[in-house]
Amino acid sequence: MPKLTKRTIDDAQPGADRTFVWDSELRGFGLVVQPTGTKSFLLQYRNAAGRSRRMMLGRYGAITVDEARTLAKAALFGAAGGTDPMAEKRAYRQAPTLNDLFDRYVEEHVSAHNAASTAKDVEAMLKTHLRPRVGALKATDFKRSDASKLHAALRATPRRANHVLAVLSK
Repeated sequence: MPKLTKRTIDDAQPGADRTFVWDSELRGFGLVVQPTGTKSFLLQYRNAAGRSRRMMLGRYGAITVDEARTLAKAALFGAAGGTDPMAEKRAYRQAPTLNDLFDRYVEEHVSAHNAASTAKDVEAMLKTHLRPRVGALKATDFKRSDASKLHAALRATPRRANHVLAVLSK
């Protein structure tokens, strides 16, 4: 097991299957070489429950060996403290987007409590203003500044801007 350096990574050649090159300096840190020639850094660790996990840190070229080693150390530190970096990453990926919340709002509130004309107006606001501008954002990433930017973008129609913010706040 050599220390992972730029030279050892450049010398790593793809095979018929995935090839792993492990670092001698940091346990669990390594490089995976795909048969296509793609090289990515990974970290193998055990979570608090004792299950083995493999976490991709990034592609070689996009990040350097030293940056990947720093990421690996931070993830190992978190794992030693009882957190599971992969579980956090997975939870973030599965977190609802604003589009998911808009769908739920229409399904649970608008269709049940609003008149048909109001429901039509809300759908129009969602379609023209909210979904294109902020719909793809994760709900956890949405900030007050995003709402302010949206409101400012609609300043040409102040009444509509206020209605859009009212729908957004719900």
